[in-house]
Amino acid sequence: MVRVVFIHPDLGIGGAERAVVDAALALKSRGHDVLFLTAHHDPTHCFQETRDGTLQACFVKISESFISGVFHETFNSLQHITPEVLYPIPDFSAFQKPIEQLSDDQLPTERKPLFLSINRYERKKNLALAIKAFGKMYSDCRKGHLVMAGGYDERVQENVEHYQELRDLACKLNLNDNVTFLRSVSDAQKRALLKSCTCLLYTPDREHFGIVPIEAMYMRCPVIAIASGGPLETVEDGVTGFLCQPTEDSFAEAMSKIASSSDLVKKLGEAGRKRVEEKFSFEQFTEKLDKVVNGLMSRS
Repeated sequence: MVRVVFIHPDLGIGGAERAVVDAALALKSRGHDVLFLTAHHDPTHCFQETRDGTLQACFVKISESFISGVFHETFNSLQHITPEVLYPIPDFSAFQKPIEQLSDDQLPTERKPLFLSINRYERKKNLALAIKAFGKMYSDCRKGHLVMAGGYDERVQENVEHYQELRDLACKLNLNDNVTFLRSVSDAQKRALLKSCTCLLYTPDREHFGIVPIEAMYMRCPVIAIASGGPLETVEDGVTGFLCQPTEDSFAEAMSKIASSSDLVKKLGEAGRKRVEEKFSFEQFTEKLDKVVNGLMSRS
């Protein structure tokens, strides 16, 4: 048994936080003693495992080949080191729980196809691309709805400002009736959104691995993402979704394909589930992380 301490600046709700929580759960399942040290932990804005006592409230080797390149770009003096690749896979047992019923205000299921974006309300997440691309697609086919679900913290000025910027953009494009904005959705609400939507839009450029596309594919939801960063490894272009250029035209073209064929949506969704089960399992993640921790201890 090894005592592992995770140091994380703000143990709130986000992709990075979900990754370290899942890493902690993986290590705890192998009998290790896990502790978080954090500068901020709000019980009303955190993942359940850090609130209900499952984990006590972070250097952990979670990355992918994209980050290996970033590692060498950043640390020029460490070119001789090859960082170990470890995919931050969520514990999909949570996805077997009953799906929460969302209200029509949260998820207007009668407006198909339903496109979904899940990301923090930060400018670097490129969320405006989803709204602009949806607007372009909608102007052509006159059907569909977009749900913008994002992590939101009133303490963070950028969250507050960018949320309003995106609402203003939807208004400017005359999409007020066709775009729903949700803030700080719970895990249960996220599962319901992924289960009910037609396609996930993942707009960050040169982002790290990215948990949400994996979760979407597990829920048999096709993914449209930018052809850079993590999605190059997780999304198989034309098989589990589409990898696009970071332009509204490129995204709108892929969205039109989704909107025009329910058979294609089903095909991509089934392929996505199969890819996750074969390549990105929580069991593989747990086994490799356990080996990393024990290997470090054997060399100390």
